[in-house]
Amino acid sequence: MTLAAPGLALLGVAQLFRGAVFSAALAFSCAAVVYLVRSSLGKAEVTWARFAAILGVTGVFLGLAGRALPSPDFYSLRAGAAWAPAIAGGLLLAGALLVGTTRRLKNLDSILAGSALALALFHLVPMLSRFMVGYWLAAFMLLPLASYLVFHFWARDGADQGSLSHLSTPRKVLWTSACGIFLAVIILKSAWVGDDAFISFRTVDNFLHGYGLTWNVGERVQTYTHPFWLILMTLGRVISGEFYYTSIAVGSGFSVLAVLLITGKLGRNPISVVWAVLVVSFSKAFIDYATSGLENPLAYLLLAAFLVEWFKQQVTLRSLFWQSLLAALITFNRMDLLLLVAPAVAVTVVRVHGHAGRKIRLPFLAGWAPFILWELFSLVYYGFPFPNTAYAKLGSGVPQTTLIQQGYRFLLDSLWRDPVTLAVITGAMVLPLFGAVKRNGPLVVGLLLYMLYILKVGGDFMSGRFLAVPFCMGLAMLVRSHSATARTGVLSWILLAFFTTLLPQNPWAAGRDYVEQPRVGGIADERGFYFPASSMLLSQPGHPYGNDAQHPFTRWMKLGASTRGAGRQTVLHGAVGVLGFTAGPSVHVIDMMGLGDPLLARLPAVRAQEFRIGHYRRKIPGNYFDRQNGEADRLISPGLDEYNRILQEVISGPVFSLSRLKSLAAMNTGSCDHLLPRAHFAKGRYIFMIPLSAATSYDNLVRAGLSAAAAWEYDNALASFDAAIRNDPRRPAAYLAKGLVHQQRGQLDKTLAEFRRAAQHDPRAAELVAKVTADIRNEAGS
Repeated sequence: MTLAAPGLALLGVAQLFRGAVFSAALAFSCAAVVYLVRSSLGKAEVTWARFAAILGVTGVFLGLAGRALPSPDFYSLRAGAAWAPAIAGGLLLAGALLVGTTRRLKNLDSILAGSALALALFHLVPMLSRFMVGYWLAAFMLLPLASYLVFHFWARDGADQGSLSHLSTPRKVLWTSACGIFLAVIILKSAWVGDDAFISFRTVDNFLHGYGLTWNVGERVQTYTHPFWLILMTLGRVISGEFYYTSIAVGSGFSVLAVLLITGKLGRNPISVVWAVLVVSFSKAFIDYATSGLENPLAYLLLAAFLVEWFKQQVTLRSLFWQSLLAALITFNRMDLLLLVAPAVAVTVVRVHGHAGRKIRLPFLAGWAPFILWELFSLVYYGFPFPNTAYAKLGSGVPQTTLIQQGYRFLLDSLWRDPVTLAVITGAMVLPLFGAVKRNGPLVVGLLLYMLYILKVGGDFMSGRFLAVPFCMGLAMLVRSHSATARTGVLSWILLAFFTTLLPQNPWAAGRDYVEQPRVGGIADERGFYFPASSMLLSQPGHPYGNDAQHPFTRWMKLGASTRGAGRQTVLHGAVGVLGFTAGPSVHVIDMMGLGDPLLARLPAVRAQEFRIGHYRRKIPGNYFDRQNGEADRLISPGLDEYNRILQEVISGPVFSLSRLKSLAAMNTGSCDHLLPRAHFAKGRYIFMIPLSAATSYDNLVRAGLSAAAAWEYDNALASFDAAIRNDPRRPAAYLAKGLVHQQRGQLDKTLAEFRRAAQHDPRAAELVAKVTADIRNEAGS
């Protein structure tokens, strides 16, 4: 450990004197890590001459790279396309020359280790240097510390020869602390919370204020897909009094525990464990959703516990109970994750039934009790067995072939942004080709089913989100099957580190200036999009999120806050998370994507061929906005109005009333579906151009209103249009624009009135009057 101290000291000086001093400090520290690793393994004696050679090779090339740039920034290096291959090739060439000089092939892994780790830290340390000094210094110290503790104590215990269970308790604690702190640093520097998380936070907030598990007060609608995670967030909110830091702390803690459980219980030698920890730190999907406020961290932990129980390969009633219980909790956390573990549970049921017979019923049903009880509660309380989001997405009307194509784009997006995650999943799926079919076969079937499910539903709009949990399973399978020697293990570790540091979006490289990369097929780097507004690194005391005034997230937050405390009102929007949370329980939020609205969720998407996955915009029924706002008694469409009456009975009526139970049965058996005018609502409204001319004050007001309407800020848009009308009441553009906003809200009578005003000043608007009249007539007849 003393060898790393000079390097750490020089790194502090490098804050003031970059360039040669910085490069030398990096190289020295990396070489110290290699020295500790090699000597602890006892595989080869690392002499001072070889140590100096490693220092020289890394220092020269890092010095060249450092001087080539105004500052050692990862993306600047990436932009200079010639530098990355040059550095990689130069390091390999220097290593080959040194090997040739010494004629000792076993030195190759030491040389590559020093070079690869130096290149990795070349990206990591400058990014950390923009944080608090203590933060980046602690993060950097973890690398040599973790290497020393892990390799030194494992070597002494002889754990390299077999199971890690030979480790003594103090050494297990040291190893766990080193790996856990290292992962926690990587996760916390990437920590963020997305808008979707606030959908669940609003439900929890309503529950704690006595409004039940509701999204809009008075409507029992399940807008969340993760009941178990929601329960934990509720407990966290009760204990801490807030959501933001609680979700980050719980998420990062569960994620670290999951990795430690996998490595500690399934790792067969120290190399496989170090490899696993490093792979996790390079998986963008795993790290991105280790926080975010979503359910992934709990899924990591539950799946890790399930796999530990599965790999025991015990054919007992006790094992069946624990596997059933963990599978039930995984499903309770998110239903579609059942596909991953169902084949393994089925195999266990068959095996145990072979010698226990009917005795398997009690442990099996007892294990599945949490999920069964939740489904009964969901059916009675909400009126439906599945979340509202399932009805919104699965009933969108998008052709299956289109969804499969989008699912393929989702996988390609992950391959481009995060190849490590897909590589681990693919590697695990081919394990049966190399033996161990009995142990890995059911898990591979689960992975295959889940990947097919991703294709079927079109993936997700969040890059990598659906791959993070399969990655966790694949990692466990590979760790359990890994039996490499120290030499080949170190080489695989080195190559992984070397090539992954060249990727544009690996978690090590992401710092305060992390931004979203270009989107492909509507799939977003969700952390990159929200990072400027809701990342922990950019949070401020008392204002943990919403500090970027120009970011959409901040605008949504302010829009919601502006409506809070202003009495009962209705807001129509397309991004409802933080808006609904900050608006409070008195505001009724209509989600035009249908995720939080039970009626819109059961209508087809508008122009189903033109969509962003997971965001299927609905046509707002005539009078729906006004009805929710208390300004209308019924919808324009008689059939839809009757359907909505039955639906409202289910979600708002007395839970155990006879009429509600009848409506509940009718809705779940599909006997009301004939009332839905799906064909009419799949067509969408008509589109027209707003006539604008020069950049006058009138035109600028109309343009500002249209921009607000495009951002779903309809009240601000109407205010701009009214100001334009006051500026010049003779021009038709503002009337047409107001009609457009009312059309988006489904206020067709108001739309017709505005178009008629426009027609008084421009006869061409008469055509729009005719179209609105026809639209109202068609909807009234549906």
